[in-house]
Amino acid sequence: MTKDDEVLLRRYLSLRAQLSELEEELEKLKPAVFDIVDEEKRTNGEPVVLDGFKFELHYRRTYTHSAAVEALKEQLSALKKQEEQSGIATLKSQTGFVRVVPIVATSSPTEPTEPIHND
Repeated sequence: MTKDDEVLLRRYLSLRAQLSELEEELEKLKPAVFDIVDEEKRTNGEPVVLDGFKFELHYRRTYTHSAAVEALKEQLSALKKQEEQSGIATLKSQTGFVRVVPIVATSSPTEPTEPIHND
């Protein structure tokens, strides 16, 4: 690996860390932003417009389905997996990506995990 490669990888790690911090901050802000936009919509009947952006309220709905539907979903999932394993299903696409995981230090099998005391 070249020095330029190392610089690029370190920059990638730095940006990932910044992105994680920003996403965490955004998640904390979302409830307050929703409340502000909701209040303005109820008060003025118009969406919030600020700095060339329009804030709109949207709702995502989730449903709990009957046991019969859930059973069918499980059957379908099992059938899909079976077709993938048997080769009946054909690969539609494959996307490569990099997963970055921290290396967890573990104690070596040759090193004691607790100090040895010779009394």
